[in-house]
Amino acid sequence: MSVLDREVRINFEGHLKKGSVEEQLFQQIDCQRIPRHVAIIMDGNGRWAQKRRLPRVAGHRAGIHSVRETVETAARLKMQVLTLYAFSVENWKRPAGEVATLMRLLKEFLKKELKTLLKNNIRFETLGRINELDPSIQKELALAKARTAANTGLLFNVALNYGGRAELVDAVKLFLDRGPIFERLRDRVRFVEERDGNRFLRTMRARLDAEIIKPRGALGAVGGARARVAHRAALARRSYG
Repeated sequence: MSVLDREVRINFEGHLKKGSVEEQLFQQIDCQRIPRHVAIIMDGNGRWAQKRRLPRVAGHRAGIHSVRETVETAARLKMQVLTLYAFSVENWKRPAGEVATLMRLLKEFLKKELKTLLKNNIRFETLGRINELDPSIQKELALAKARTAANTGLLFNVALNYGGRAELVDAVKLFLDRGPIFERLRDRVRFVEERDGNRFLRTMRARLDAEIIKPRGALGAVGGARARVAHRAALARRSYG
């Protein structure tokens, strides 16, 4: 048995009921093949509640419980990164009362689970347009990130106010601001809001292909341009995050 296997088994001592399905599944895990990064799209809480004839808020509260178990389990498995896609830009279209409930539950989670994050050596981070959230939410997020910044275990990312088009637009904006390679484009590009994201990508295609993409390998197609910009966005977060 490897050192990693022993450490993981120690982490789960007392957390699995002997003879349970969970214990049987755990015994089948090859710790050498645990993914380094697992991403989960949080969806279905409302349907879960509806199926049980409960209000939607009950589904969201049940989802919080699942998040707690998922994060703690990922930490015990010594996974490196866990990302939860929790609230997209599309979710703002939900009823105002439901959105307010989701934000309130987020604040409750951060306040209640901070001790758990610290206890399990988990570092908390966020993805998405956090600056557009309510200031009280931003304050709790900043506090959780600051308090867990020195932790060296699992990196727990929560994606909030995120979206594919928004990520691409923000990535290009970032490089126009900070990347010298884009200096020639800076004064010629007019950025649009996310609702015009597709038009933005179409109008940017020729410029990106001519000045950025082709000199590095002639990806050409807009799909290639999107992939390259998205990749650079990830690198930018590491450099400037």
